[in-house]
This record gives sequence, structure tokens and C-alpha cells, in this order.
Amino acid sequence: MTLRDYLERGRRWLWLFALALVAGGGGALLVSLSIDPTYASTAQITVNQVQESSGGRTYSSVLGNQSLTTTYARLVTSSKNLDRAAASVTPGVIDEHRVSASAVRDTFLIDIRVTDPDPQRAADVANAVANAFPEFIKDVQLSGVSEGARQINTVFISEPAEADTTPVSPDLRLNTVLGAFLGLLVAAGGVALFEYLDDRVRTREDIEQLGIPFLGGILRLGGRNRRFWPRIGSPDPALVEETFIENFRQVSASLGFSLGATPRKVIVVTSVLPGEGKTTVTSNLAWALSRSARRTLIIDGDLRRPSVHQSFSLPNSAGLTTAIISSPRSPESVIAQVSETLFVMTSGPVPPNPGEMLASQRLGSLLETVKDAFDVVLIDCPPLAGMADTQLWLARADGAVLVLAHERSRTGTVRRSVAEFEASGVPLLGTVLNFIPENERSAYGYGYGYRYGHQTRTTKRRAFKRIFMPWKSRPKRQHHAGTPIAPPDLLPPSRERP
Repeated sequence: MTLRDYLERGRRWLWLFALALVAGGGGALLVSLSIDPTYASTAQITVNQVQESSGGRTYSSVLGNQSLTTTYARLVTSSKNLDRAAASVTPGVIDEHRVSASAVRDTFLIDIRVTDPDPQRAADVANAVANAFPEFIKDVQLSGVSEGARQINTVFISEPAEADTTPVSPDLRLNTVLGAFLGLLVAAGGVALFEYLDDRVRTREDIEQLGIPFLGGILRLGGRNRRFWPRIGSPDPALVEETFIENFRQVSASLGFSLGATPRKVIVVTSVLPGEGKTTVTSNLAWALSRSARRTLIIDGDLRRPSVHQSFSLPNSAGLTTAIISSPRSPESVIAQVSETLFVMTSGPVPPNPGEMLASQRLGSLLETVKDAFDVVLIDCPPLAGMADTQLWLARADGAVLVLAHERSRTGTVRRSVAEFEASGVPLLGTVLNFIPENERSAYGYGYGYRYGHQTRTTKRRAFKRIFMPWKSRPKRQHHAGTPIAPPDLLPPSRERP
């Protein structure tokens, strides 16, 4: 995968990243607000080492004084000094874990810092410890030393502590930022794990990695556009989604290259699972093939749930089952012509035993007859999953087209379907990826022709939603209504069978 692919997949999860950012930061803020604040006060003392009688301050004496300051900083928090300081404040308020002392680098200063939930009490304790230390260090120096050898190092308070009402913890800003970052990190890890385990088919690369030819992708029409899908021969070109039509032209061209000059006429169109749009793909692909001067026949081979007649607004009183039973050698009476080069054979009445009818020799005779009369015969078959009918059709076909649904078909089931094609000996001419969201059209090369240089306010608004509010731009999961969509100004009105 390229960097563009990773960015595209990450863009689909922007809503989750935003949610994790808000949840992590908001949760950390709420937890921080529930914690009692802690205040700090600092008193500062200065250490002045006694000077030698021979002269003034030297470099060695300065270093010695700084070293002495570090030593004194350790003594400030000693238990004896804290006990001395506790005598001047309320009993029990001095907690050795809340008192700290540190020598200021390259100086003779010591900072005594005290933290407490009460800012005034923190200042009182810091001043008590600072006031007690000079007497404490004086007693330490005088103990065990003769009176003539006594040299006292002076310690005095240079800056007393004052109550500071600004809490030092919790740090609301820091905790909020860390919580938001942690939430974002967890979301990124979850997305990475999900993408690694997710085997849904999304892109052309996903299909080609399975070793299957890719014929093209079909954009999804959904939401408000669904009620505007035109019937065949609709006089209003504004009702037609041009890009949707162009998709089928590209699929038709790719299928034409796959067919080449070989005598493959009977092509089975099927899907892995129900609801992946195979009937819509079959109907509109037939329209596109018929526009390339090929006499094209559609046969509704789904004898359990036929729907081709609904796509073309044709009656289903007679069709494939009628021809198999009565006249497999002369099926003209059950074939409807909807344009100069497009013909339809509906399923006819649903039989009680579809499998036996599809396995009959009469069906073979019927297919031989229509192969001589048409350039291409497309058969809309049942899905592969759990259906033996499709295997019976594959035994009589010259090639197959597999329809996959974007983000619904899974690579595991697709591999098993390809294995079924290989076992039947029927070449898989290619796959059609259906229901591609409009916000992913650029990944398949769509969007140049009809909308190039024509970006209205509506399309700009949609682009803004796709980038910053992808959860609103994502259409609801729907399937095509099964109505063939073709340029109405190019197609004649539909003609039903007498």
C-alpha cells in the first residue's frame, strides 16, 4: 500500500479520531477537576561560610561554600530539623513527604518548598522550617567542639514564604493535552488493528491481489437520488447520473477487451452473496454492450428470485421456463426487444424444481439457439453462496463475471468463489466492484469527464463534508433498485412483448 492509501483509510476514521480526542481530553479534564488541588510555597535561605583569618574570599572558598550549601540542603529535611520546626506550628501539620529542599545551582541559596491542600498552611510550614534551620545548624556546629576552635557558619532567611493561591497540581492544561494524546493513540492503535484484521474488499488493489482481473467499479446511488432513478426511455436527461452511466461504459470496454476475438458468447453474471447488485450490473452492462453494436440478450437465470423483468418493466408471464418446456428451438416468442440491439428473456413462471429444469437437455438446446442469433448472451444467475443453480449455469457458460460489493464482500469468500470457477473450468473474465461511495471516486479514476471544471456550491459543500465530516457524507447502505440507467436521449422507448 502507498502513503496515499494509508491517508485515504485514515480519513475514513477521522470521526473516531475526533471522538477519541474529545473523550480523552474531556475525561482527563473531568478527573483533574475531581482531584483536590495542591498549593506550594517556597522559603529561601542563604548560607554564608566563615572566612579564613588570613585573607578575603578565594576561588577555593567559593567552591567550598557551594559544596556546603548542597550539604545544608540535605540537612534541612532531616527529622531533627523538622521536629524543631513542628514546635512552632500546629501539631501534626508537618509532613516530611511534603517538605523538600534543594540548593540553587552555582549560588549559596537553598529553596525550601512545602506542598499542602491549604496555601496558607504551606507558607506557614515553609517559614517554620526555614526559621528552625539556623538554630539547628548552629547546634550541630557547636556540639563536640572546644570553645576556642568554634567557627560558626551563618545561615539566614533571605526570602520568607508567602501563600500562593495558584495550585501546582493537578495541572489542568497538561493533563487535558496528555489525555487527548492518549485517546488519539488508543484510537490509532485500534484502527490499525481493525484495518489489519479487516478483510473486506474496498479497492481495486484488494481485488488484484487475489489474482482476479478487474473490469471496473460502479459508484453507489443512494439517499435522495434513489427516487430519481429513471426508467428506460425517460425523457428527462437531468434524472440520469452521468458518472454512473460512464462506469458501465468503462466496464463494457474492459469486458470487450477480455472477450477479444474468442467465441465466448454466453457470460454468466453472479455474485458471492445476495444483495450485491448483480441484476443492476447485468442490466446496465447489457445496455452498454448493446450500444457498441453488439446484439445482446439478457436471460434471467435466477429461477428462484427473478427480478430482470422488474428492471425493464416487462411482464413475467412467459420467459425462460416457458421456452424450456414448450419451444427450446424457437424462443423468439418469449424474447422482448427493448432497443435495436438489446433483447430480454425474463425467467417466466417460477418452477417448483429449478434445479431439474436447469439441468435438462432442453436448456442446452435453447442456449445453442440463442448463441447463433446474438453476439453476447448475459445470464443473471443466483449468488454462489448456497446455490447449486449457478453451478449448473457455469457448466453451460463460456465465461463469468463476478460482482462484488464494496466493503461487504470479504476476501475469504471471494477466494472460495474463485476456486469454484476454477473447478468448473469456466474462465473468470473479471470482477465488478459495486456500491463504491462517491467520496472514493478519485481512487478509481472517476470524476474527470462530466464534472471536470464544473464545481458548484453543492459539490464544494459535499467536498467540505467529505474532508471534515465524513460521517455525514457517507451514504446509507442501500442497494440499487435494479433499474437500468442509460442516456435517455440515446435510447428508444421500451417495447413489451405482445
